[in-house]
Amino acid sequence: MNRNVVITGATSGIGKAFAEMFAGMGDSVILIARNEGKLKELCGRFLKMNPGREYKYFAADLSKEKETESVCSWLYSKNIDILVNNAGFGMTGAFMELDGHEEEEMMYLNIFALTKLTKYVGRQMVLRGKGYILNVSSLASFMPNPYGDVYAATKAYVKSFTEGLSEELNGTGVFASVLCPGPTKTGFGRRSGMDRTKVFSGKVMLPETVVKIAYRKMLQHKIEIVPGVKNKLGAFLSRTAPLKPVLKIAADELKIH
Repeated sequence: MNRNVVITGATSGIGKAFAEMFAGMGDSVILIARNEGKLKELCGRFLKMNPGREYKYFAADLSKEKETESVCSWLYSKNIDILVNNAGFGMTGAFMELDGHEEEEMMYLNIFALTKLTKYVGRQMVLRGKGYILNVSSLASFMPNPYGDVYAATKAYVKSFTEGLSEELNGTGVFASVLCPGPTKTGFGRRSGMDRTKVFSGKVMLPETVVKIAYRKMLQHKIEIVPGVKNKLGAFLSRTAPLKPVLKIAADELKIH
């Protein structure tokens, strides 16, 4: 294959697993993340693997508006076949005690940057009549998360936004899917503080497994992708169980012990 694939948050976890999968399939990838050294290293490794392909990167912090605008402008004229909006982070703790500035950066990255990239790249896809948009949300998007209130709300936005967009794109040749992984073996747990909660105390999925499922379902034009039987059950119960018990269970799972 020789598709142009853009991946944000591409140097670790699920984003890195996506980058490795697409590069392994012979696609040209454009990697976006903050760490230029890691981006350069990944592109160099992919180039050795497939000398005839093109690997580009853009080092940017998408929690900052100006840097997001720069990325969008850089991508606007490129013919992108697949956009994976994976960049994001979470925070765990009592809302009144968490750092407000860091929360604002999280909201910008998880919501505004994702929305801007979807619009900039998506418009070009619609003009060309083909493309896939995969926005990475979370299992947390299905329910309120005490001690992770703002994070869960940002991911609920991603889920709702993508599902609505998927209907708008009907007949354009462009397809939008939302990936809602549960606990996954990445740096997310450590960065968010969730590795000290019950959520990450049990068996978690590998990013490579999540990515393989997501890719297959995306090509099948599946709108909502929840990898793993346990995660599917959690999503179902959160939709059907009474709110108060769900809140109590979620609070116990997400409280730092």
